[in-house]
Formats: sequence, structure tokens, C-alpha cells
Amino acid sequence: SEQVGIWSNHLDTSSEGLIWQYIGTPNGTLGSYPAYNWTSNNECPGDYKPELRPWYISGSSGQKNMVIFIDISNTAPASNTRVNYEKQIAILLLGTLSFRDFVTIIPYSDFPAPYDENVMVRATLENVNALIDYVNTITVNTGGSTNIGLAMQTAFTILHNSVDSGDTSGCTNTMVLLTNGENEIKSINPQTVVDDNS
Repeated sequence: SEQVGIWSNHLDTSSEGLIWQYIGTPNGTLGSYPAYNWTSNNECPGDYKPELRPWYISGSSGQKNMVIFIDISNTAPASNTRVNYEKQIAILLLGTLSFRDFVTIIPYSDFPAPYDENVMVRATLENVNALIDYVNTITVNTGGSTNIGLAMQTAFTILHNSVDSGDTSGCTNTMVLLTNGENEIKSINPQTVVDDNS
């Protein structure tokens, strides 16, 4: 690819002190220096996608605080299927984080049930694995309705607590709302919560 060609132009002539380097592109191309034949390595599958790896996402998006909301309300006949899809998405998102990021998971229906009620956790391998285990235990709240506003209030409380305690990336806050799209409990307007905390 053209991007890899530009990157590799002067590696052979200006590699003083350069031991190892790699590049991933948005179209899935991976280049490394020194060159390595990945197809001969049985541990590297042919469907390796550098653009989905934590090092690529961290380099392209920067460090961040991420809140992932999982709607566990029982508002439709297919709620179990929807929650399973939301869990798969949450696990994929967790897999993109690096140790520079901070994260929390907030399952919600009538009330939120955050992973940690006080602060976000650093996205170390150990913490990400614990979060994945937590996500795998999430189930539909039988009879529960959707209260996005209260979930948002909880997220902002956690973000503020995290800043106060130093458990923050100090950079961008990213909220990923996985939902059925219907805010059934309207006593707290989600947009007002966001506006009040922006």
C-alpha cells in the first residue's frame, strides 16, 4: 500500500538505533521492520486486523475514558437476543483499549448497576479480563424498563469521581450507548443530563 511505502522509504538508510517498528493502515495492511513472514507463523491467523488492535486504536484515537452502557431492560420479545448482541459489542470495545485508557460498564434498566460505583478502572489486561467476565454475567432484567437518563447521571458521577481520585486518562470522554432505542422512563431527560455536564 502507498502508506506502507512512504513509511518504509528510508528504513534501510536511516535505521540507526531503530530496532523494531510496525505500521497498520485503515485498510488492514500491516508492515513491520525488520521484515517478518507472518504467513509462516502458525500463531498469527490470516484474519489478523491491525486496525482492531489496541496499539492501532490507541495511536489513532488517543487515550480516553470510556463508559459502555448496556440496556438490560425487558422491553421486547427479543430482549435476550438484543442483550447478547450488546454484550458482544461491549467485549469487542473492551478488546480495543490500552493501559492508557480508563473504562467502566453500566448495565441499566430501571436503575443502573455499574461495574464499580465510584470510579473508572485502568484498562490493564487484568482489569479488561475482569470486565469481560462481568459482561458475560449480565442478563435481562425481567420486567425492567429503560431509564437512560439515570444511567447517564450515574456515568457522569463516576467520571467526576474518577477525575477527583486521579483514575482518569485526563483526555477524551467517550460514552457508548447500547440500547433498544426507547427511553421509557422519562423523569430524567438524557439530553438535559449531557447538556448539564458538558
